[in-house]
Amino acid sequence: MNAVRWIHLLVAAIWTGGLITLAALVPAMRKAGADIEVLRAAARQFGRLSWTAMAIAVVTGLIQANKFGYSLTGSPIGTKVQVVGVMIALTAFHQFTARKTSPAVRGAIQGAILILGIATFWLAVAI
Repeated sequence: MNAVRWIHLLVAAIWTGGLITLAALVPAMRKAGADIEVLRAAARQFGRLSWTAMAIAVVTGLIQANKFGYSLTGSPIGTKVQVVGVMIALTAFHQFTARKTSPAVRGAIQGAILILGIATFWLAVAI
């Protein structure tokens, strides 16, 4: 396995693994009475790591698509790119609107982002 692919898989695992971890931790932290500032601090730290991972994943993914001559339209890789694009857009929307939305809405958006992250892995395996 070449270094670019290894890095791509690592940062994709960081992104999706972080989403899965947050899906388990945030409700438990809320139930335990965690202060909103603790939750916000955790979200900010996760955001730093996850956005860095996503940026690296996009760059390494495009390098691989170019190297192997994948078409970004009308192919499984094109579908993966579209799902990742929707996931990034939804994540950015969530990040900028989280303070204004209810916990239920935030949870629904986070659930959708998690499903898109898992779908991205499924599409990657199908390629």
